[in-house]
Amino acid sequence: MTTPPVVPPVPAPPAGGPPAAPPVAPPAEPPVEVRDPNALLNAYNAEKEKRKAIADEARVAKEELAALQAKIAGTEAEHAAQLAAQKVKDEALGAANTRILKAEVRAAATGKLADPADALVYLDLSKIEVGEDGEVDGKAVEALIADLLVKKPYLAAQGKRFQGNGDGGPRNGGDKSFDDQIAEARKARNFPLVIALEQRRAAELAASK
Repeated sequence: MTTPPVVPPVPAPPAGGPPAAPPVAPPAEPPVEVRDPNALLNAYNAEKEKRKAIADEARVAKEELAALQAKIAGTEAEHAAQLAAQKVKDEALGAANTRILKAEVRAAATGKLADPADALVYLDLSKIEVGEDGEVDGKAVEALIADLLVKKPYLAAQGKRFQGNGDGGPRNGGDKSFDDQIAEARKARNFPLVIALEQRRAAELAASK
């Protein structure tokens, strides 16, 4: 007769329940990267220039392909006539866009600059895009005007030089404070304007001391 195996007894759990698990430390928060506003604005402008360069290269490549196809098909004269007609249209469109752009810039500068026409003198209008539908990049216009006021605060309209106290709040019931304007720009995701406003606030705070 076979003897059954001996099963060791299961030890009883210690009094008071199982031992508590060691505390787990919460994961460390990643460090917040603080970047120079000027660097952010320069990076934004560089990205716009890069995209414009890519679009220009694509346009040139398309024109060269069309010229090659016309040469192969023996329709170079017709192609040249089309190019001449398109040039006339482009020049007319460019002139119209320039008028639209200048009007939009003057309108945006009204109330911000003592003389809105100064915006046309000091701003590089080539940095402002006009869409195929004639719409102007309003965010770019606002950012450029705010940046102009940082660099040349004496151009500001009367009462617009600083509408806040040392902590960015309103002063004497004036127009919106820098904090309010920055908050609105952030809400609209107009980050170039946010950067320009922050620079302007810092410059005017420094000048008021």
